[in-house]
Amino acid sequence: MISARCHLAALVVGVRVTVMFLPLTPVLLAQESNAERILSGRDTPAHDFDLIHQRIEVGNFDWNAPAFDGNVTTTVVSLRPGLDSIVLNMGRRLAVRAVRGAQPALSKKAKSPRATRGGSAPLRFARIGDSIVVRLSRPAGFRDTVRFAIDYRGQITHGRGLYFFEAEPGRPGRTQQVYSGGGTDGNPNWIPTYGPPNDKATWDLIARVPVGLTVVSNGRLVSDRPDAAARGAGAAKPRTHTVHWRQERPASTYLISLVAAPLRKVTGRWRDVPLEYYISPEHVAQARRLFGVTPDVMETFTRLTGVKYPWAGYSQTTVTDFIGGMENVGATTLVDWLPDVQAYRDRPWFQHTLIPHE
Repeated sequence: MISARCHLAALVVGVRVTVMFLPLTPVLLAQESNAERILSGRDTPAHDFDLIHQRIEVGNFDWNAPAFDGNVTTTVVSLRPGLDSIVLNMGRRLAVRAVRGAQPALSKKAKSPRATRGGSAPLRFARIGDSIVVRLSRPAGFRDTVRFAIDYRGQITHGRGLYFFEAEPGRPGRTQQVYSGGGTDGNPNWIPTYGPPNDKATWDLIARVPVGLTVVSNGRLVSDRPDAAARGAGAAKPRTHTVHWRQERPASTYLISLVAAPLRKVTGRWRDVPLEYYISPEHVAQARRLFGVTPDVMETFTRLTGVKYPWAGYSQTTVTDFIGGMENVGATTLVDWLPDVQAYRDRPWFQHTLIPHE
């Protein structure tokens, strides 16, 4: 394939082919090496903390706005003495209500990130473009652990970070759902986080959604509990449930995933790795045939690379009107353009390209 940065003109006369290359751009002539790109800070920006863990809590989804409530507790370790502020990527449409932090900064011998959530002391902060600067109550020392929570209301531009869809009667598959499409830069539009891929972290994702929506995220399903409802005779049933997923091995934050939709689960297995295929109810009969190639793909890649699939499980979830697919770690999101009988024969794109690619 010819690079998009090169312009190619060809004139075919009989069997003669004349190929003319137009001048190359300065960018192509002066390409940087991988080491130069990394060291330049453009692709892997320097920062003075190590992102350790994030506890992401989202709920009160409003499909009309679209909007939601969020609370993210972030744990970092200082990489220099005298660290007095933490800068995170945070889309400007996320309206901060409050920032509260541990008081004082915790030492490196502090408890697990999941053992302590935020703190009680309010912290000052500043919003600069698509960033938030959290001012610590006192400077942290080298290797000190710092933990703070950001409470906010997220106003969303559909397709920038999150996708919102309302149910449309008469259109199969067009159901109420919300899902993330982080890609390389989308997740800071719904989560305050460190966006570039050069810092790995673990995370918990807790989502409160209407009953009837299945929540899928990265890692391990910790719990799925109905929320409290009114007590007494004739009391209404819970209208929402809260689902908790935990990603226990560090990964880049652009791979954080959230899907909430009316889905059904079909299970499989490759070696000792459990496989889950989440699909709309009307497509359940197709699921095993469609996703049945997954174990063979995983076996092939393992033999080609010599590296076994590293995560505890692998799920694939289909959603409406997605751009194609997104390889969120351990939890791929795929468009629901499922093949019909003819497509399996003459256009096997889903099985031959999309599933292996993601």
